Order: sequence, then structure tokens, then C-alpha cells
Amino acid sequence: GELFNRIKAEAANVQADIMFTGGIDSGGSFRDYLADYVSIEEGKLFDPAKTHPWYNAVYLHPMGIIYNTNLVKEGEVKGWMDLTDPKWEGKVLMPDPRKSGSAFGELFIHLNAFGRDNGKGWEYFKNLYKNLTVTTSSSHTYKFVASGEFPLGMTHERNAYKYRDGGSPVGFIYPEEGTAVRPDGIYLIKNGPNPELA
Repeated sequence: GELFNRIKAEAANVQADIMFTGGIDSGGSFRDYLADYVSIEEGKLFDPAKTHPWYNAVYLHPMGIIYNTNLVKEGEVKGWMDLTDPKWEGKVLMPDPRKSGSAFGELFIHLNAFGRDNGKGWEYFKNLYKNLTVTTSSSHTYKFVASGEFPLGMTHERNAYKYRDGGSPVGFIYPEEGTAVRPDGIYLIKNGPNPELA
């Protein structure tokens, strides 16, 4: 979020050519500051840019819940709604959606899973917020759950399995209410100083 806002603030005097990486949920809000680009490697990409030339996807991240297996029993949490249980007060980590693209994506998933247009998504999020500890960095979520400082957090699948494979006591939950696969993209900044090199 901070980097996209910087791109917007510098639009009259662009200082960078490329933004690498950030979630497309955040990037889409800054579409006016991004140039279209379809890679010469288009045929080899897992998410072709032809239909969305304002970004080229680098990663696809399934979103979900990381948990410490020493602090949470398997099956004790099955989905997003379980995170609103009062027993988890102050024990669920989430990055600040104003600073973290993944957290912005998580908020978007919650609103859509529970009803963005009928207000039920915001009602759910108000209940979840009672249990959240909001952190300034996405990396705090998986690091602090892996170390046992917190039992639960919201993150990308990749982060959980990276720590599990490294020997940390963590598991990953694909929420029963549904989730999303969130792309991270590379963006060409409109009117950058080195467009051909970019």
C-alpha cells in the first residue's frame, strides 16, 4: 500500500520504472498509474497478461490460516468464523490492511465470503477484530505463529509450508467458508524514466 501510494504521489515526477511485487487487489486501485505490458514470454506464463495487461503475475497465493500445532489442536479451527470465538481474543495475528497487500486481500476475502453488499461481511470483520492483534508487517504473522508467540494468523499458503518444511510446528487451514488464490504482480509504472529498459 505504501509503495502504490508513493507511485501515485510521484505521478508528476515518476522516480521508478517497475513495482515488484504486490497484490493485484492493491494494484488494481492504482490502475491509472500503471502502463500496459504483455511480456514476450506470454505463452509461458501461468496467468497470461493478455486479459489484464496492467500486471504480469509472479506468484499465485492461496490464502488461509496458519496455526501453531502445539497451541491449536487439529480440527479446532476449520474456517474464518472460528477465529471470532472469544477464546481467541488477542491471539489471532493479521497485518495492517493499510500497509500489507496480503492483509488487504484477506479483508477482501472476508467481505466477499460473508456478504460485502448486505453488510454481513463488515459485521463478521467487527467480530473478528475483537480477537485480532494487528501487526505492521506480513512477515510477523508466520514468524510469530511458528515461534509460538501466537497460536493463529492469516497468511499465504507458501509461508506456512516454508516454516513447516523447516521444522516449525505449524499447519495450514483452507477455510471451510472459502478463500481465494491471490496473484502478486510485476507492474510497469506509467511514464517511468526508463520505459524500454523496464
